[in-house]
Amino acid sequence: MHPSPSKILFAGTIFTSAFLLFLVQPLIAKQILPWFGGSAAVWSICMVFFQVVLLAGYAYSDWITRHLRMRAQATLHLALLLASLAFLPIVTSARWKPAGAEDPSLWILGLLVATIGLPYFLLSTTGPLVQSWVSRTPWGAQVYRYFSLSNLASLASLLAYPVLIEPRSTLVQQAWGWSAGYAIFTLLCAGTALHMAGTKVKKKMAKFAAALFEAHEDDLVFENGTISVKGSPASAKPFASVAAYAYVPVPLPDGLEPGLSDEAFFEPTNNTYPFGCHISMLEIDRDTGEPKLLKLVAVDDAGNLINPLIVEGQIHGGLAQGIGQAMIEEVVYGEDGQLLTGSFMDYALPRAIDFPRFELGATVTPTPVNPLGAKGVGEAGTLGSTPCIVNAAVDALSEFGVKHIDMMLRPEKLWRIIHGGRS
Repeated sequence: MHPSPSKILFAGTIFTSAFLLFLVQPLIAKQILPWFGGSAAVWSICMVFFQVVLLAGYAYSDWITRHLRMRAQATLHLALLLASLAFLPIVTSARWKPAGAEDPSLWILGLLVATIGLPYFLLSTTGPLVQSWVSRTPWGAQVYRYFSLSNLASLASLLAYPVLIEPRSTLVQQAWGWSAGYAIFTLLCAGTALHMAGTKVKKKMAKFAAALFEAHEDDLVFENGTISVKGSPASAKPFASVAAYAYVPVPLPDGLEPGLSDEAFFEPTNNTYPFGCHISMLEIDRDTGEPKLLKLVAVDDAGNLINPLIVEGQIHGGLAQGIGQAMIEEVVYGEDGQLLTGSFMDYALPRAIDFPRFELGATVTPTPVNPLGAKGVGEAGTLGSTPCIVNAAVDALSEFGVKHIDMMLRPEKLWRIIHGGRS
């Protein structure tokens, strides 16, 4: 399969799964709300189900990509896809309609599991699973585009239901339409799984065929279940012949082991060490002690960036967390040991208004310990921002003899330092 059709297959699978994943939530909710009402408890139970199954799908994707070979991944996922078709169409059965004495929580969870359980689980697995497969392709560095595509599909779904679908169709039509879309998704996902399972085997089969034909791998033609040499169609041999040759105990070319299965692991020789420099400008009100962060510049080096946008987002989040730790967030206990900031009514969280516009920069020093030259960047924002903000406060208060301040920078604490220094 050429790259362009492969990319279309991957993109179609991810877009369809994300679209259906977010579309089924309002669709199924509208089916059951007339039975159970629209109270906060009912909505909460539904959201718990959706989130738990979503996390289970992520865990499943992580487990099979780390513990199963590509062929086993494809086989397991195909089996689950076929089993999920038994749930179609997703029309709520009347036997789940409450008679009045049932526990509504358990009844709603049972209804959701019986109606959309396995299809929703498989839709939640597809994004991370297929993106992990994309990362193994020659264009794997572009995997962030597929992540963006899933977000676009989610937004399209959330807009499509109230604007286009709900006003123009009945609940039964919506259920059958979604079920038809899920059947299409199953075909796309199955095709993607089969394609990935065959890609590595095809590469190894080309090596055996090259040895069998005494030709170069680039001169081979895969077509209609056969392999031949360019310009010599009469030499074509079926896949079965090449596969049989792969297991014959005859002398093989150097570096080629018998069999068509393939697997590879990478163990780095050392850890990666990102580094950077953060500088902040802080203003402290002399009359109130209120600190205000005016500017924060962060320059980090994470080696070669596979997805610069995600790296920037990670640094933004880290900076926000570090600023919160230095200036806003604090766990406070009373003299009797009672926690006084045990809820968000008392525990302050940073808000967008608390941050300046971050100024980010980057240097690129590839690490030699992996082929990508990439380093970790997840904690870069938190490690640099916190001490640079506190250092800025120490510098601002140096005229009062300050050389150290414990976090966090409460206005009361800074006011006492200022006025104690004046006196």
